[in-house]
Amino acid sequence: MTDIIEPIITFLGFLLGLCLLMFVHELGHFLPARWFGMKVEKFYIFLDWPFKIFSFKHKETEYGLGVLPILAYVKIAGMVDESMDDKFAAKPPQPWEFRSKPAWQRIIVMFGGVFMNMLLGVFIFSMLFFAYGEKKEPIREVNRLGGIYVPPHSACQKLGFATGDKIIALNGKPVTYFSEINNISLLLEDETEFTIIRNGQQKKIKVPSTFLNEFTAHLPKEPVLFYRLIPAKIDSVEPGGIGAKIGLQKGDQILKINDKTIASFNELRTFIQQRNVLELKVKRKGKEVWAYTQVDSNFQSGFTLDSFLVVHIQNKKLVSNLKEGDTLLMVHNIRLQKLVDFENFWKDFYADSIQLTILRKNDTLVLPAFWHKPGQFLRIYPRDELKVDHIQYSFWTSFIPGTREAFSIVGDNLKGLKKIFSGEADPQKNLSGPVKIYDMYSKSVKSGGLRAHWNMLAVLSMILAFMNLLPILPILDGAHICFLILEWIRGKPLSTKVQLAIMNIGFIMFVILTVFILFNDIMNL
Repeated sequence: MTDIIEPIITFLGFLLGLCLLMFVHELGHFLPARWFGMKVEKFYIFLDWPFKIFSFKHKETEYGLGVLPILAYVKIAGMVDESMDDKFAAKPPQPWEFRSKPAWQRIIVMFGGVFMNMLLGVFIFSMLFFAYGEKKEPIREVNRLGGIYVPPHSACQKLGFATGDKIIALNGKPVTYFSEINNISLLLEDETEFTIIRNGQQKKIKVPSTFLNEFTAHLPKEPVLFYRLIPAKIDSVEPGGIGAKIGLQKGDQILKINDKTIASFNELRTFIQQRNVLELKVKRKGKEVWAYTQVDSNFQSGFTLDSFLVVHIQNKKLVSNLKEGDTLLMVHNIRLQKLVDFENFWKDFYADSIQLTILRKNDTLVLPAFWHKPGQFLRIYPRDELKVDHIQYSFWTSFIPGTREAFSIVGDNLKGLKKIFSGEADPQKNLSGPVKIYDMYSKSVKSGGLRAHWNMLAVLSMILAFMNLLPILPILDGAHICFLILEWIRGKPLSTKVQLAIMNIGFIMFVILTVFILFNDIMNL
């Protein structure tokens, strides 16, 4: 029952969140329009085409909820907008119309939506800092406990990072907190250089400007650059789990799995996950890419092969970045020469039982071997000895980190667009639409709950403000503002005919861009 109810609640939470963002944005247009004496004919959340869900009229304005969650709008009398209504053009301007007001008032009306979304984003981020504070992991503590953990086959491993590296500087400046070096926004910079200590020797690793493409190819498998290394000491054992059944106890330190030495909890987690997720290298359109597939409790991988060709994906929930038509080259680190190699790997990988060697006080113990079935976990939790700096904010001081966090979203989006237009980032890999955004939202809320819900809304509010301010599409606020500034400079507005032509072109461009992004989202799921 939970499997049915949880996705419904998540979807409704996302939909209500979108309603809030769009309502606040349109309120930013509505309020200054009324203050300046303009007549507002409609106020709609979501597009009321091909039909509306409900509406009501209060005074001169029709308020309603549309059916398409792609746009919301406020229709102001005497304004050329996405409604394409030009009936007013044949009549003389009226004092309550948009076109009759001074250019500076119209600019304020058009900027109001962006301003309100920015205000909402800053407010939500600030309240999250006020409610939860901020936990920061000092880099000295991370390095004391062993440095970073770099997953096998990850983008950062290919870049030259290794488990156990201790990062001491970023672009020549000393690092204070782990969050400074584990921020994906670093990949948006033109140049990023890490200074590390490896085996007592100092080394520098440069991140190429095109590395963002490599990193996004590994999403959502690796959502961060790297992890901090966590010692393999057990803090608690969940009753009823495999760990409890074989005799693991609080305080035990895991030394080995079978004959493999385990130096950290990260390696233990990776070992278990590898028995639930197969790492595949496939050939696609002449390029070799990594793909992943989960293995369910019935030892099904989610796809079928004909020779080495992936001919059918019968369970899309299990696979990630795997597509029909791919040619299978490797599974984990094993190069496949003939189809029987894959079959043998499958048999051998799941035929072995698992045996743990542990340190308990001063005794080294070998625990009974157990059969690990895909989907099962040890259900043990690490003892995290890292000393965290916990910063608590008052109501007013929370607006300092809240504002910083909010506008960092705008900065990151600007850098991302720059990389896309310069050719350093592939738009197919780095542009996200509603499908991808909802996918990220649902995964975030599943792990982070209500806090993650509000954090995602704050991020989306800032992105909505940023995108609306761009003058790239005539139907967006940024283009309207540019037209009004041009009118201010020229001393006269563009003709209604020209404005309608530009708006028509803009709407067609919007539809084409929306279709491209939706198609791209679905293909990259």
